Amino acid sequence: MTSAKEKKPATGLLMIAACAGVANASLLCAPVLATQLMAELGYDARRAGLFFSLEFAGYCLAGLFGRKALPQFGWPLLLRAAIFTAIAGNLFALASLHHPDILLAARLLTATGNALMGIMAMSYANIHPRGRQAYGVYIMGQCVAGTFGLVFLPTLFTHTGIAAYFLLLPCLLTLLLFGVSRLPPGRTLREAAGSSHPSPTSGRHVIIRRLAVLLFYVGLSGIWTFSGQLALAAGFNAQHSGYMLGLAAAFGILGSSAAIWLGKDAYSDRSLTLTGYGLLTASLLLLLWPWVPSFVVGTLLFKFSWTFVVPVLFAVVGRQDRSGEVVAEINFIAGLGLAVAPWAGGQLLYYGGLRSLTVISIVFVLISAWCAARLASQEQR
Repeated sequence: MTSAKEKKPATGLLMIAACAGVANASLLCAPVLATQLMAELGYDARRAGLFFSLEFAGYCLAGLFGRKALPQFGWPLLLRAAIFTAIAGNLFALASLHHPDILLAARLLTATGNALMGIMAMSYANIHPRGRQAYGVYIMGQCVAGTFGLVFLPTLFTHTGIAAYFLLLPCLLTLLLFGVSRLPPGRTLREAAGSSHPSPTSGRHVIIRRLAVLLFYVGLSGIWTFSGQLALAAGFNAQHSGYMLGLAAAFGILGSSAAIWLGKDAYSDRSLTLTGYGLLTASLLLLLWPWVPSFVVGTLLFKFSWTFVVPVLFAVVGRQDRSGEVVAEINFIAGLGLAVAPWAGGQLLYYGGLRSLTVISIVFVLISAWCAARLASQEQR
């Protein structure tokens, strides 16, 4: 088992980061994409929210599929299937930009492939000897992709429109295919770990882990999807908003870097969890006020704390995984949050405004923090 885990570690970590960034591109660039959908295709807040909700519903489908497939098939095979599915979905979306119903179906297909790719990256991170740090690499890959996307996509959209996004992704996905052969098979590792200690599927621990992940993503995804609107309310124009959100994504790199650096045995999961959630709550409180300084500080702190918390939360939950099923479940639960939050956020924004959206997000984050702290304490006993 040790030799499999240590097979080509540097290349494996690079693939984890690359798959995480490309697979989650739509979530990472949601503010810019939502703004462009409204400006170019005439979507209102509710339709833009539905666009992302249906796309992220694919995460749920991939999670259900992953729970059955990971114990049965080699991981490189599943990763290749995910990449090919995502390529097909993006090309399908490119051909149906002006047909809204068909476009939504295309995005659901794409999201399923993307989410399965994310599950595989998370699975490889979970079997790494230093899981908390490997999850930090996973999140750092997302942050790097998000930084480039939020900074450069607004300028790209100005010259080419949103079609460029759906053409760029298949090119990046094709490049990932060349790195799959550098990854270990994974299946032997999973079978060895799950032969006598199956993953828990019921009980208090399971309820806590599911609530922690679900409410975390519901609380944060709604805010991030419409953070472009928060920027406009604070006085930024669309282009400067993209730059600001790109800078925030760069702070996300710092947050994941801090999680990697502090992801050592000397620091407990509980202390890191409480620190990260505390910073996250403070950032949301700052975003309550449509004022340039509070928006700048709040947004930078928001991305830093988000990417600081995720590796710890995933690593704590991943310790309950014995057969690959819990990693798939994380993706399924996250998919529920990602599917519900943009739609619900659009409704709150349409009927109640930005303040209502932010307050509800704070409540969900606080409940998630309580669940995560309990889970971390239980794992330390």
